[in-house]
Amino acid sequence: MQERTRAALAVIDSSTIDQGVRARRSSSPAIPAGLFLAALVAALLVAPRAPLYWDTFGYVTQAFTGDVGGLGLGRPIFTFANQLITRIWLAAGASPWLVEPVLRGWWTMVSCLTAPLTWRLALAVGCTHRAAFLAGAAVAFSPVFAHAGGAVLTDGAAATLFVAACVAALQTSAAGPVASGVLAGLAVGTREQSVLNAAVFALLAFSLPTQRRVRFALLFAAAFLAAVLAPLAVVLLTQPGYLATVGTWLDGMRHDRALKSFGWSDVAIFSGWVLSFGPAVVVAAVIALVTRHRILLRPGTGWFALVVPSLGQLLMTGMFLGIGYSPRFLMTPFPVAIALPGAIVLDAWIGRSRARVGVVAAALTVPILIAAPILRERSAGREAIVREWPARISNLPSRSVIVTGQPCPAVPLVRAVIAHDPARTASVPDWQTVCPGWAWPKDLPATLDRLSNEGRLLAIDLRPGVWIGEEQQHARAEVERYLERRGVTAARSDPGILVWR
Repeated sequence: MQERTRAALAVIDSSTIDQGVRARRSSSPAIPAGLFLAALVAALLVAPRAPLYWDTFGYVTQAFTGDVGGLGLGRPIFTFANQLITRIWLAAGASPWLVEPVLRGWWTMVSCLTAPLTWRLALAVGCTHRAAFLAGAAVAFSPVFAHAGGAVLTDGAAATLFVAACVAALQTSAAGPVASGVLAGLAVGTREQSVLNAAVFALLAFSLPTQRRVRFALLFAAAFLAAVLAPLAVVLLTQPGYLATVGTWLDGMRHDRALKSFGWSDVAIFSGWVLSFGPAVVVAAVIALVTRHRILLRPGTGWFALVVPSLGQLLMTGMFLGIGYSPRFLMTPFPVAIALPGAIVLDAWIGRSRARVGVVAAALTVPILIAAPILRERSAGREAIVREWPARISNLPSRSVIVTGQPCPAVPLVRAVIAHDPARTASVPDWQTVCPGWAWPKDLPATLDRLSNEGRLLAIDLRPGVWIGEEQQHARAEVERYLERRGVTAARSDPGILVWR
């Protein structure tokens, strides 16, 4: 097995970028189209059918309000795209209640482009046609890509832009460095984590012949900086409160770091999340790396420039404080760090055996078939809560205070939709939320008592399945203690408090 892998890598080592580009051009357009459709089918199988992630609610709300900020540097490229699509949709007279599904469909298709782009990248670095197809298929059938890529989230879009930037960087045309820099800059404007990709392009420049190196570096850097700074300049000039949102985000990060301590359990979680992308290609990638072939470990080669920094980013992202909740933060480096080297090993293992073709095909596709019913079952309850949420809160008094768990960021989204709904004649409600997380009050009883004394109705949601994760469960327990202090039980009510159990 190791001999086959070394032989396959040696072929790539002797290949040039130009040969890889010629191989890509000679390929049938049916292959990238097929990989895109495969990724789309996988997303339809496992992607959420309602907004489930907290970030999703915020992005869709900003699509209505025109605001930028709240997370990182505001993800201006992602936010501007959402706002443009929403304006076009509303200008056509379509229902504002359908904006989230429209945005979800758009970003699903963008994320699905990662699979054919990974195929193109594999060909550009000299992989065989079969290995390139396997790399694209590993992304297309990845349960993580199918699930998180099928939501209004930045992760799938950032992965698509990063892989596209790598493909452009390997072009021999004069436009290659400029296109690569623009795409890499747009990736940063989509998700700040993408700034770590700069190491890939710096090493790619170093791997070029001397006469091309300086030219590539200058053109890439100029295009990259323009693509990063121009959207930020627009935000700074048009959003007076933008810097305050960045400060709030930094404070939230400090809050999370104070709560989080890392241990061996986090190593197990991280390993499980990586395997959830597709165990076959992950194990194959590990084999490629432990063979210690010179092409993966020798600086100055295109493969080293692509794989090693991406692998470093994958490991660094594993230290992200939110990694325990979702593997989606690993999506950006996965195609290059795992799918490419893993595909080389799988291709070498197949050799000329037709039976092994079937084994590898099953190994790549079976995980998504297993994940589909599991994810559907796990998401069903949360999706039902989200769907009935507008009806649940629509009849609350305008100045109500809503205390809930996972649906909390849906409250401002419902307000934004109501504000843009021409069929709604009543005024937009002035609901206030008390949400778990960064904004959770340090003194909850004092906060709720003050709001209650202002004559506001306290609508408190204690339903099972609404409070998710350890931090939210602690918040729920604090709410229950407050109700006990107020004497509110299942049998005894309070005119100023509405409890959903």
